[in-house]
Amino acid sequence: MSQFGILNHLARTGDGQTPMRIARAMQVTKGAITNTLGHLERAGHVRITPDINDGLSMKVELAAKGRAARMAAIKAVSPELAAIASLVQPDDVATSLGALERVRRILDKRRA
Repeated sequence: MSQFGILNHLARTGDGQTPMRIARAMQVTKGAITNTLGHLERAGHVRITPDINDGLSMKVELAAKGRAARMAAIKAVSPELAAIASLVQPDDVATSLGALERVRRILDKRRA
């Protein structure tokens, strides 16, 4: 789950983030992110390179293999998500979506 979370985060928010920024978004320590990013890099799912603007930081980029792994995971759970979605009324989702997005934005701001 943690590896998928990072792949999904990078696909959703874009490449070039520092490990610290990803750690904040995932609400984990920098050490935990460093470990998980190491696994992802060894698997060829991300590339970690020095930040050319700041010699101390690293930048994380989603590799093609990582994009493919993310899509495969989404495809694997899609039938289950579709089954759950069939049990929820579309009007309930539409009504709740705005409130849930506002809560997410509030939580995102509070992480910083």
